[in-house]
Amino acid sequence: MGADDECDGQAGETVAGAFAAQRFHARRRAWLLRIWWAFPPFAAFLVAVPVLFGRVFAPEHMTFYCGVGLGVAFGVVVALADSPPHHIERWRQGADGEKATAKALRPLVRDGWTLVNDIDTGRGNIDHVLVGPPGVFLLDSKNLNGLLTVDAGVLSVRWREDPHDGYQSRRLASTMKHRAHDLEQRLQRQGVEASVQPLVVLWGHFPQRSILNRSTGVAWVEGKQLRRVHQERPVRLGAEERRRASHALIACWPPDGV
Repeated sequence: MGADDECDGQAGETVAGAFAAQRFHARRRAWLLRIWWAFPPFAAFLVAVPVLFGRVFAPEHMTFYCGVGLGVAFGVVVALADSPPHHIERWRQGADGEKATAKALRPLVRDGWTLVNDIDTGRGNIDHVLVGPPGVFLLDSKNLNGLLTVDAGVLSVRWREDPHDGYQSRRLASTMKHRAHDLEQRLQRQGVEASVQPLVVLWGHFPQRSILNRSTGVAWVEGKQLRRVHQERPVRLGAEERRRASHALIACWPPDGV
């Protein structure tokens, strides 16, 4: 059976954050098409205010006030057009987190580790898969605001302005375990026997820095600590095991730029 028969999904775009960025641009475009009509009258108002002010108080400098009005209108409209609602903006924020993870792992890639980004499995999207001497890792990048803590496998996000307010992500750990198990099975179908460590990369204020929740088997690492944590892990895969695991991944999802 060929590699293509074992590989569900698509190679697709493997640049880090490509899936999230594509979703962001598509949704922002739809949002702009829905509300574009509000920009012209708002821009006209922004131009009219300084023009009327100049006409009343300094008519000899009308050219200056017209320029001010046009400049303000252009700047404000551009800023508003690039400030979509949170449910759209979060896709750009997610793409930025994935790009940050890929950038943090570049030194490991230069040292011979294998990194595949933005994997479309046909049943969902995987942010990153990393193969190196410590093993195979399935990474999910989260770029979040607020104070981040993990307790009993549950991610909590609290706002700094009000530590009692925020939200929790209770399903993330179980989702990561399921995806890691699925990847293990895909590798096994290609003759690669290697456990896959699920790991959540947190870009944000995460004082715990690096923890492993043993009840769920999911690791949580602050983005800035990611390279160090991997470099300090013990060697678990020999050169031949790494080669086979990397070959199986690349056969399904060729790596691209990071």
